[in-house]
Amino acid sequence: VSALTTQSFGFGSGSVSYFRQSQIDFPVAKLYLRIAIPLAVFGAIISHFIPVDSIEVIFGIILILNSVAILYYDSILKAIQDRPVLGNFL
Repeated sequence: VSALTTQSFGFGSGSVSYFRQSQIDFPVAKLYLRIAIPLAVFGAIISHFIPVDSIEVIFGIILILNSVAILYYDSILKAIQDRPVLGNFL
């Protein structure tokens, strides 16, 4: 419990500091929250039915995919912007 409290205060003070420096990219944060909140609820539900080892492997794969997406963000963004748009669907 004390480690979680220490981490929460550290994360909170860092977030406030970044906010005061206008270092938060709110559109990106909004995108991550749109994905993270439903997945957190889904993870809480399935955690009762799937072994912990499997959940850790799935989480590791998601972290690797996310890191690749962050590393190649500019390339991915350019590829998305260069493709033809079909109607209002994309």
